[in-house]
Parts: sequence; structure tokens; C-alpha cells
Amino acid sequence: MDTRQPSRLLPLLPARTQAVNDSSGSFSGAEERNTEMSRDIATSNRPKRTAISVACENCRRSKAKCDGARPFCHRCAARDEDCVYRADVNETASQALKRKHRALQLELAQYKELFNLLRDRPVDEAQEIFRRVRTSSEPAQVLHAIRHAEILLPSPSTDEWVGHAQLAKLDRDALTDSAIKVSARPWTSVVGDGLVSELITSFFVWDDTYWFASVDRDAFLEDMATGDVRTAKWCSPFLVNAICALRCHFVDRAKQFGAITRQNMAERFFEEAKSLLDREQGRSSLPTAQALAIMYFVEAGLGRDRASQLYRFAALAMISRLGLERRFTALNENDPGVSKERRAISRALWGLYLQESRVAFYYYQPSILPLPRVPKLFDYGGAAAADNGMANVDVLGQPLEESSDKIPLVPGTLTLSCELSQLWNELMQHLTAPQTVRGSDYDVRLRKVFYTRLRRFREDLSGRFRVENNFTPSTCFIRMHENEVAHTILQTLPYETHFETPFTSRGTLVKDLVLEHCRSDIELAEVYLQKWPYEAMSSRVLHVATQTLVPILDDPVTHDLFTRGCVMMRLASRVMKVMGRMLQAVQALAWALDKPIPVSARVYLEDWGQDAVEKDLPVSFVLPQREEIRKLLASGVEDTDVESLEGQLGVLIEKWAKLRP
Repeated sequence: MDTRQPSRLLPLLPARTQAVNDSSGSFSGAEERNTEMSRDIATSNRPKRTAISVACENCRRSKAKCDGARPFCHRCAARDEDCVYRADVNETASQALKRKHRALQLELAQYKELFNLLRDRPVDEAQEIFRRVRTSSEPAQVLHAIRHAEILLPSPSTDEWVGHAQLAKLDRDALTDSAIKVSARPWTSVVGDGLVSELITSFFVWDDTYWFASVDRDAFLEDMATGDVRTAKWCSPFLVNAICALRCHFVDRAKQFGAITRQNMAERFFEEAKSLLDREQGRSSLPTAQALAIMYFVEAGLGRDRASQLYRFAALAMISRLGLERRFTALNENDPGVSKERRAISRALWGLYLQESRVAFYYYQPSILPLPRVPKLFDYGGAAAADNGMANVDVLGQPLEESSDKIPLVPGTLTLSCELSQLWNELMQHLTAPQTVRGSDYDVRLRKVFYTRLRRFREDLSGRFRVENNFTPSTCFIRMHENEVAHTILQTLPYETHFETPFTSRGTLVKDLVLEHCRSDIELAEVYLQKWPYEAMSSRVLHVATQTLVPILDDPVTHDLFTRGCVMMRLASRVMKVMGRMLQAVQALAWALDKPIPVSARVYLEDWGQDAVEKDLPVSFVLPQREEIRKLLASGVEDTDVESLEGQLGVLIEKWAKLRP
């Protein structure tokens, strides 16, 4: 018996019988060759598999061939599975990893920023941030909401310069040299503490005593020191950025910072201020009104005063809505708890009145703001203007030694500035009254009265307010302001008009006084600029004096003064573009009056000639209201009242450019 297990192998087929005739053999060989050829053709026609850089996740895990088709590869589509790729189209796996790494770094930075905000912000803001975190599932959304909230929070993009050694040193040096040290955050996210401290310090040194005197320094700095935007009453991010934009025109470190970072820092702060204004959404507050008034000057300083008028009128409208005088009256003067508010409101009203009066000069109109009906609670209640025993002080109000290299301030200057502005506005009310006949006996007689009041103002000044006794920027500005009022009194009068007053000699002509005050301006500016830098007031007086000389350029006596004025105006144009426009205006005015520019002055006007005149010049200043100028402006202007023509300076410059020989 066979005990072997049956084989599971299939039996082999018997071998095929070999063909014996040639014909059958030939046929069999041909068949094999045809089969091989068909196989080769089929193989060659088969599409080659395309190499792909990244397989989908399913194919990668299964180690299967993936064709890389998107959004579904063929294998995933056939299996009805989700098809996910780690890399984007035309991206390698390593590139995808780097991208994911960057995304994770960004996410980590966002978490860190949220943590820092929760740790560093005031309690009320930190609670608001925490509330937003609890109601959101995405940290990026929370951070985005915080950055676009009404409170100004730090932006990571503004910290990029911190690692730059040169910029960091600039910021440190600025902080060291600043008498007033403040924290930039949360008030501005443009630069760091050092540069902001220097800009704020320079504002209270140069502008707070004359041009922009509406900001109460102590109240402003107290609010800024708290770092609490929501509770601040006298400071705001909008106001801080407007101040910084203004001072960037004049502070050297701000210009160095801009040169290194390749940006105009005044424009940078200006844009930041505009974005903050948008967030205000029309809400009225004193800091907003003050910032709007400053924004006017920033834009005008860039040579765009026509556009800046929007800020001016917005500020004036907001001041009216605020009802500051009613608020002041409602406060109990015997309540020490409101003394700071009363002082801040008083300074705001008088400071804005002063500023608007300086602006109105360029439009030949009185101040739109009325004379404040509140007492002057600054300058020790106005007493500083009468006290001859007070010493010069520094920006913090501390007595200043004569040997100190700090900029000396003279307490009482603001009170005197307000008195001069009040006198100037009374004069302008007369000059712009419909019933006033310029050059009439009554007009000349009344102008003599105003001139006598002006000279008596100087006679009554104590010694520390006289530039001859106490040479400081403050006393220089007082004298420049006096001369500006004098120019307004004499403007439009025939030069051969006799102008005898108790302060002028017999036979004095208007032309004699015009030359006297122009000489005073230009000589004072020269001495001033030997010691201190160009500022708004010093630049302004150069334009006023040089323009005033144009109608009498046919007298050789004026040529030297005019040339010296042009030299300083050209240098001032490097600081403020609007001064270049004024140089063009001086040339256009000389052309309009057919007065030849002195040969000695022409070289200083080359960069601001007719070829440099822009189309549709954005300048709306008004020219001296002389009859010959008004006639020229009226030529070719249809259905327009020349008396109310806005932009006379721009119109004249454009005519000069078009009609040049």
C-alpha cells in the first residue's frame, strides 16, 4: 500500500511537437517575433510615470505610488479617501517644513505678545484683553482686535529697529539728553522712549510759550505718566503723535532716525495721527481739538496749507462744541480739587486764541476764535508778566543759571503774547470792516492810535522781557511779534504818508517805519540764528520782513536787507518746505509789482525759481492787500470777488510761472 500523500502540484503539459517542415517552422518563428515586437511597442507606448516631489499623506503612509494630482490623487479618489498634502503646489517638502516653522514662530510670537499685554498693561486694559481671550478660540483674532481697538497697544512691527545698534544708540542718547522723560507706549507706536522724550521736551521748550501754548504742561505730563489712555483727560495718543509730527521738522535726531530708516519721521507720525483721528469717530475732547490745531501747522509746514485748512476748521468747530467757557464758569474757584482743570481750560482757551491769531495773519482776517472771557490763570495768574524780579527758568520751571547751556524760558511770555494778539485782532477788526476806507484820514488817524498803543506796550515792558536786556528765544519772539503788529498797521498805506506819533519824529513817513521794522526783524533773526536753530517763529519773521521789502525794492537802501533775508529763508526751506513756497511768493510779488530782484539776492533764489512751481499749487495764503496786487489777481479771474479770493499767494505764483519771459 502506497502511504505517500498525493501531490498538490499540477501535472505538466506534454511538450509541443516540433514542426518538421520549413513552412511550419518559418510560421512559428515569425509568430514569436511578432509577439515580441507587439510587447515592445506596448511597453514603449505606456505613459511614463511623472516624478513628484511630495506625495499625499495617505500614499506616503501606505508607501504607495502617488501621482501628485490635486485636489485628489487617483489612488485617494478611487478609494474615496481624503487627500491631504503637506506642501503647496510647486513646493518641496523642505520648503513646506520651513514655512510651517515660520508659521509656528509667528504663532509663538503672538502668544508671547498676548502674555506681555496681560502682564504689562494697566489693570482695566488687561481685564479687557483677558475677556476677549475667553470669548475667542483664535489668539490671532484676539490680537488683531486689540490692535484695532480704541486703546493704542504695541505693534510688533515697530520693534524691528531695536536690534539696530545705531538707532538704539540714538534713542538712548535722546533719552539721556531729555529734561522730560516719558514712556512712548501706549501713546505712540512709531518710535521708542528716547526719541519721544526728546520730541516732547522740545515742544515745551520751543512751542509751548508762543506758537502752541494751549497745552498745560503739568496736566499733560501727569496724564502721560499714568500710561492709562482711557482715564487721561489732558493727553491722548492723537495729541502725542501730532506733537511728535510737528517737532520732527526741527529735531536733528528725528531727522537722523529718518535718514537711517529711509522714512520721513514727520510724515510717519502724521500718518499715525491721522489713523488715530479716524478711530476718534468725531468724538469731541480738548486733546483732540488741540491736536487738530497742531495738524494744521504740520501739513502747512509741508507746503500744503490748502489741505491743512480742514484740520483748522475742524479744530475751531470742536472748540465751539466743547463749551469750555461754560465749563470754566461752572467750576467753583474756591474748590482746590478743580484748580488744575480751571488752569488747563484757561490756558487752552487763551493758547488757542493766540495760535488762531497767528494763523489768521496769513489770511488777512481776524481770529475766528473770539477773545476768551476767562481770566489768565497761567503765568502765576498773569502776575509773572509784571514781576521784574523773576529769573529765567528751564523747561521744568526751575530757576536757570546764566551759565547753563539749557534753553532759557521767561515766565510771563505767554501773557504778553496774548496781549499782543488782542491788540492785533482789534486792529484787524478795523481793517476788515466793510465801512473802512483804506488810506482815508480816519483810517490813518486810527492806525496811528494803534501804533502808539504798540509802542507804549514796549515802553511798559520790564527789563527781563526786553531783548536788549535779556537775550532769550522768548524775548526775541516778543520783539518779532511786536514788529508783526507794526507791519499790519502800516500795510496798504501809501509809503509817502506822514505818520507822526508820540513815538516817531516829525516828518516820519510810512516808508521810514517799514524799513525800521524790517531792519529790526532781519538783524534780530541773524543774531538769533547764531545761537539757536530755525524754529517756526524765526522762519515766519523772515518771510514777513522780506515780503514787506518787495514793494520798495527800487530803493537801493533795501537791497542789503532783502538779500540777507533771502539767504536765511533759503536755509529755512531745508527745515520747512513752506519756506521755499514763500521764496517763490517773494519773486512772484516782485514780478507783479515790476520790481527788479537785486543781483546780490538772485543766487539764493535759484532752487525756488519758476521751473520749480508745481501745478495746482496747494497754497491758500493771502497776499498784502495792495491795490496793484489785487488788480493783477483780478485779471483773468471771472465772477470772483478778489477781496475774498482764497489762495491769493498760490494764484500769484502760478501767474508768475505762466507769464515769465
